[in-house]
Amino acid sequence: QGVGSGQGSGLGPGFGGALNAHAMLAGSPSKPEIAFEMKGKHLILPGEHHLASLSASGSLYHETVNYKMEAAGYQRKSEAQMQSLTLAIQGSRSRHELSAKAHLGNDAALDLHASGALADTAQGWRNVQWRGVISDLTATGPIPFRLLAATPATLGRERISLGKAEFSVAGGRAQLASTEWTPMSWNS
Repeated sequence: QGVGSGQGSGLGPGFGGALNAHAMLAGSPSKPEIAFEMKGKHLILPGEHHLASLSASGSLYHETVNYKMEAAGYQRKSEAQMQSLTLAIQGSRSRHELSAKAHLGNDAALDLHASGALADTAQGWRNVQWRGVISDLTATGPIPFRLLAATPATLGRERISLGKAEFSVAGGRAQLASTEWTPMSWNS
């Protein structure tokens, strides 16, 4: 069924703007059939976060995953943080491609390409991890860098890790044996 809100303030305190969303849920937990689409303009989120526009659509049909998102004009308080962001995921839950591009202020941009899979989801959606390989990570701007070779990565709610990685950074090189973040620590 569809869900729509012409005014985001109907979502609760601190929310504002126009958001329209439609979703279809069918199938079963083992063979889900999900599709959604949302569009928003002049969105305001708690903490003085502002987003000029948001467009997202996606589907999960059994194993097949397709997701696209575009956002523009992100500000926190009155400070511009991001001009635009695009994100796309295509493939299956067990093997998909991910690409993301962000254009920040001051002629800075970030480009990411990765492939991977969602780890065993039997433990519930809160414990899902993504495991894969980052094949391209490039930034332009004040401190340009580029990943020189593909590196393994794991992302989850309680842990983010990056395997051995070598970067070209502002005319030099940097190597990381491994990097790991948890809510309690940061190690590199």
